[in-house]
Amino acid sequence: MKKTILCFAATVLITKGITNITAISAPGDIIRPIYSTDILTYMDGIPIQGYSLNGRMMIELEALESYGFSVSYDESVRTLFVNKTNKPYENFHPHYSRDVEGNIVGYTYETDIKAYVNGNYIPTESVNGRLLAVAENLGRVIDAENDYDIDTYGQESKSVFELYGQYGTSPYFMTHHWNSVARTLHVYNNVGSLPPYEEQVSKLKKTFSESTKAKTLKYEFKTKYGTLLIGDEATYFIWPDGKYTSLNDVFNLYGLAFEGNIRIQNASLGETEQYVEFDSFKSHYNSLIGHGYDIYDEGRYRFDLKNFIIEKIY
Repeated sequence: MKKTILCFAATVLITKGITNITAISAPGDIIRPIYSTDILTYMDGIPIQGYSLNGRMMIELEALESYGFSVSYDESVRTLFVNKTNKPYENFHPHYSRDVEGNIVGYTYETDIKAYVNGNYIPTESVNGRLLAVAENLGRVIDAENDYDIDTYGQESKSVFELYGQYGTSPYFMTHHWNSVARTLHVYNNVGSLPPYEEQVSKLKKTFSESTKAKTLKYEFKTKYGTLLIGDEATYFIWPDGKYTSLNDVFNLYGLAFEGNIRIQNASLGETEQYVEFDSFKSHYNSLIGHGYDIYDEGRYRFDLKNFIIEKIY
């Protein structure tokens, strides 16, 4: 079976000024050069700065704030969260000119910072302290027969990501179009043929009751930002336009999910609709006794429905 892996693995690279760079690298190490390009890149029809890397176009994730995304960084988990929540800035009309193709204009660097776009992990590389992702990957519709996804830990998996393909959208709810004549790459925010919001909420709620595992639905919070569903072993967020994502990986980043269990209790909507507050019993593996998990960090937490950041209240 053909496999297309949607990530950049650092490989041995020999080029001007760079030799013997291996897959084992540390934050700050040079990975590969970036080149000037005559390709023009657009996000929803608005020009965006593009960088050429091994024949692929990369765009800066932090720059997406101007294009209608919330962009938030949480140092506690070294993660950048990027969600499509707004419209592009008013009177935002950037201009980028075509350049001469093929000149080295900089280098990408290894980074330990992770990035999530609309709740899903995206491989990135760092340029001048900013995270770049492959534009084509953001808009690439997954082929369930031939493609594998790469999760946060670099593992191949036939995961829930492949389910987005049937709706004509990528796991990041985007599509892309390459025009070889005009030398332009367009990336569009697009929910494809996703079911309507209420239908999507009902569909995902049904997965809890029909699961062969004990994925009991414990909490449902419907807000202006969307609906949050929290169960014993799964949690989903559904945006008002029908987009949805599993948040298990995000909760795992914060140590709030262990062995498939979501460690959340006493959840309630905060004073504003932007936050859901809950108690948690974080734990870690007890190597001294050789089995089981010890509870070590109980507390009250707050989940941001707009940015997907979790912070401890007390």
